[in-house]
Amino acid sequence: FSGVIETDGKAVCIVLRKPKREIVETALDEKDYDVLWGLDPGRRDLFVATNQFGEKIFCTTREFYEDAHYKKSNQKTKVWQENRPDVLEAVRNMPTKKTASLEQLEAYVKFMTPRMDLLLDFRMHKPFRKLRFRRYILAKKKLRQLCQRLTAQAGRRTIVGLGDWSNTDVSGLIKKCPAGPVNSFRRELKKHCRV
Repeated sequence: FSGVIETDGKAVCIVLRKPKREIVETALDEKDYDVLWGLDPGRRDLFVATNQFGEKIFCTTREFYEDAHYKKSNQKTKVWQENRPDVLEAVRNMPTKKTASLEQLEAYVKFMTPRMDLLLDFRMHKPFRKLRFRRYILAKKKLRQLCQRLTAQAGRRTIVGLGDWSNTDVSGLIKKCPAGPVNSFRRELKKHCRV
């Protein structure tokens, strides 16, 4: 109990506070680990990793998105949109919302307000939800396979040094290459070994 009781005149809220656990840092000892990987995330390659034995493992972003069926699901979505002329008209004639101009932003809001329910209803049908769920499951499966490739030799006795890739492409030099799920990969890797 945090000592706060709130009310809006009809209901009562009692604010509870969960105590924070102290994070205990354990000292790293090289003897506790059999395999040391250096992993460098990137944009074109999801990652490139090398261990102390000179072995190299990599996965391209294209390979990840292909195995997770992103391309197939985008193609299906495009076909479904083309079969609905009202949705196709709304998608093709939509003004951009990525603007600093208030006039263009106002035009976007005026365009989207009457069409919002149509587009949301279209995307919430069962085939879309099923497609998104399948893509999510296949992406998780691919990330798990990549983690198992890295920890195949030593299991939990593997340590991975993950490079710091900030993904700041201010000048826009990197074109037509979507970033891979680097943070999702890092979270999945923490379940398999020390990162």
